[in-house]
Amino acid sequence: MTISTGTLLGEILEQRCGLTAEQIQSALDRQQAQREAGEDVPRLGELLVREFDVDARLIAEALGIQSGLPVIEEIEIEDELQREIRQLSLSALRDAGLLPFALNDDHIDVATSDPFANEGIEMIEVKFGRPARMHLIAEPLLRDRLNRLFQEAENSAEEVIHEMGDELLEDGDLSNAPMDLLESTDEDAPIIRLVNRILFQAVRDRASDIHIEPMEEELVVRFRIDGILYPVLRPPRQLQAAVTSRVKIM
Repeated sequence: MTISTGTLLGEILEQRCGLTAEQIQSALDRQQAQREAGEDVPRLGELLVREFDVDARLIAEALGIQSGLPVIEEIEIEDELQREIRQLSLSALRDAGLLPFALNDDHIDVATSDPFANEGIEMIEVKFGRPARMHLIAEPLLRDRLNRLFQEAENSAEEVIHEMGDELLEDGDLSNAPMDLLESTDEDAPIIRLVNRILFQAVRDRASDIHIEPMEEELVVRFRIDGILYPVLRPPRQLQAAVTSRVKIM
């Protein structure tokens, strides 16, 4: 296999990152082998960083030169935009390697570590009703900011508790009307709504496991996503029995 991304990119990677043509070809061959085997194919930058200990920022700079996209060093997102981003699937954003970070009148700024990745861009453009303007960032910095967005989602998930107010703390008896999850409505008992919201968010974020862990003063709800446990909600400890009962009868 020859370097399909063009000689220009290979030359830039050699000059900017100190790589040899053989190392770049080796990474491309690895990508092709994994693609043919039906495996998840890592991005070229990820492979070069992992295999040859290249500075990810230099990879981003090289890709920026080759693609003409601007390179950024950090991502700051306003709180209101963060709430809108969380209405998307965070797992889908992580899989696509995309993160919207600034909403403008005529476009939405989106960070990526791969200028050749198109999957997921349409999802963002449809959500925000305007075209995406792409910016490059080093892959570890993008991954870290996406992970922090997951962690910060814990605070927004707490809004579930606040929305329901004191009635959650008063609703400890689920024996009167244990309803099926699919048949429940907004008029259901608060505990049912709480558990439903947890399940809905887990499906939206494509979690493989839900962990509900009792602590001294609270419960901790964690989702396992891509093998990593992320805390998403901290209900009061006095809800433990009610939540446990609801889960058992589903």
